[in-house]
Amino acid sequence: MNFSLKPHPLIAHWVPGFMVIFIVLFSASNWDYTCLFSKIIPNEATGARGALIILTLAVVAFVIGEFLDSVRDLVVERCLDSKDPIKWDFFFKGDKNELKNLMDNYFTYYVLNWNLALGIIVSSISIILLGLLGLIEPPPCRWILIGLLVTAALLIFFIWDAMELRRDIKKHTSSADA
Repeated sequence: MNFSLKPHPLIAHWVPGFMVIFIVLFSASNWDYTCLFSKIIPNEATGARGALIILTLAVVAFVIGEFLDSVRDLVVERCLDSKDPIKWDFFFKGDKNELKNLMDNYFTYYVLNWNLALGIIVSSISIILLGLLGLIEPPPCRWILIGLLVTAALLIFFIWDAMELRRDIKKHTSSADA
């Protein structure tokens, strides 16, 4: 098995995982960025302890990213493929150069967009649950409104771009069969 760090898992899995961790920790820090960094790496965490905290965050971010990707694969793809299927077997049967081009230019960013959108949803649900449980203080009302608008805009943007990339993936995988 090849365990090299390729761009796809780094971009499409770790980035959304780090985003979820950052958003949830930021909310748990009462929306104070100075408090956020002291929660991530306390002042007394130097040397090996600091490195262990960073390694733990990286592993947790990857696991969260894998969870988001599993939701994408099991739920989103199943729904989308039921209406407009893509020939995913191209990844096993396609020409190596075409496959590399598809991965580098379309599929990685398709997965990234969906995983970011799902990460925003998971983060939003986490913040709501933490607030309902009284574990975090809600931000001032104006920030809630701004947060909702930004969240909606990001969701629309990521999902729209993902659907455009899906259309391109379908076009390129279908033309490979012809």
